[in-house]
Amino acid sequence: MEIFISENLKRLRAERGLRQEDLANHIGISVQSVSKWERGETLPDTALLPYIAEFYSVTVDELLGVGEMRRAAEIKKFKAEFDSLGEKKEYVAQMKLAKGIYADYPNDITVMRCMMDTLRQNGCFEESLKFTERLLSAGADSNARYEAIRSGAFCARYAPCRTEEQARRNAELAERYALMLPNYYETINQVLVGINPSTALAAANIESLMHCLYGNILVLQSDDVREKIALWKKAAGLVEYVCEGCFGSMSDILLRLYLFIAHDSAIIGDDAAALEYLQRGARIAAMCDEHPRGTYTSPLLGGGEYVCSGKARAALRCQMERWAGFARIKACPEFRAIMDSLGEYEETNEDLMRGEMFAYKIVNLAALECRAYSGAADICGIGPASAADCVPCLKNLFTGLPNCHAAEFDEEFISELNTKENELFALREEGKITAVGVVNKASDVWEIALLSGLSSSEDPDWSRMERMLAYCTKYITDSGHTARLRISVLNTIIIFAEDMGYERAE
Repeated sequence: MEIFISENLKRLRAERGLRQEDLANHIGISVQSVSKWERGETLPDTALLPYIAEFYSVTVDELLGVGEMRRAAEIKKFKAEFDSLGEKKEYVAQMKLAKGIYADYPNDITVMRCMMDTLRQNGCFEESLKFTERLLSAGADSNARYEAIRSGAFCARYAPCRTEEQARRNAELAERYALMLPNYYETINQVLVGINPSTALAAANIESLMHCLYGNILVLQSDDVREKIALWKKAAGLVEYVCEGCFGSMSDILLRLYLFIAHDSAIIGDDAAALEYLQRGARIAAMCDEHPRGTYTSPLLGGGEYVCSGKARAALRCQMERWAGFARIKACPEFRAIMDSLGEYEETNEDLMRGEMFAYKIVNLAALECRAYSGAADICGIGPASAADCVPCLKNLFTGLPNCHAAEFDEEFISELNTKENELFALREEGKITAVGVVNKASDVWEIALLSGLSSSEDPDWSRMERMLAYCTKYITDSGHTARLRISVLNTIIIFAEDMGYERAE
């Protein structure tokens, strides 16, 4: 209360261009008393509050800061619920919650940070960028500023581009943001542990650095599957060494690595390795679900606390069921036994939108797709198409899928497809278009967007999507360009990305 009333008295006087003497003369007290109120050393007598409020033309509640206290309480409650939804990876619900409070407090720094985060998490990169700019111009503290810069760099890099000029501007913007950040050695974490050595801080730094290391290892992708597997094994070995059996929040990293190793081992025919790493993944998932909160036991992590999603088994089962690379070994008794150990899992729209524990990273598909899938896929029946030809298929995509993310068909969507940067290809079956591939040629890296006109029950093995991807990849690589699969916010495409074994970046 003291903080609010002292600040309000100073603010109200400054806004009106008045002196402390003006208030003192109005209510018949000394200037020294007013000065002490504004410094927060004393409080006005309650009998004087109505006269002070009248002088400044505000209510007593406004003078006391009751509105500020109410706002602070509401935002504190919102932030706790927002963080809780984030821990459970319920990103769609998170965005709905943030939009609700943003309508009431559009200029609050905490609310703007949450809006920026949730829009990015849900793939709304252009909208998220607007909040990045607002935070950078709002005088936010250093943590909020750095968070905004990191978020802005990512969103600028992955925001949809419809022209080469737009792609160039976005790339420059992403780099401009990135260059605002310090290097590894100049971070708050590293400087603090240097000037005030702390076991807890050092352990937290090691955990953060493990996540950074994992991200960098993913960038070292090789076109050779065996080399990729070797890299992932090295990364997994580092996590195992640091954690010493209690993996905590790094269970997510380790589970992804085991899954990648298993998937690509299955592709090259090493079934024993695929099953071994799936079994390891099942053990990690069980540990994560049975101990979603706790403290690390490794000396390197110093007993720091961790929080897991608690839904690792469901996530792993979902990936094992859907990823195409496991199709050949699904009938193996060992594979079925691992599936059974993970328990039942009923897929929901919310689960699919948050991708469970697994992020979807946009990766270069050119060499991998041509080798692993194109040869096996029948790509007959696919050819160029016009945007108008695809309208019935697209209407079905937006309105006919039971697990489709909330979206409505909009004629403007067709006009966006019908640009010179886009090439449209359609799979026609019995006079009906059942899949559409969009190749965007806005830069040297040509992006593929895959749209299905059928529900998952009509095309359970995603064979049509696989054929379309094979065709578009071949078309791009034959043209001398690099191909990249662009992940849509529509669940149809997200599910297919999982099937093919690729991840989407956060």
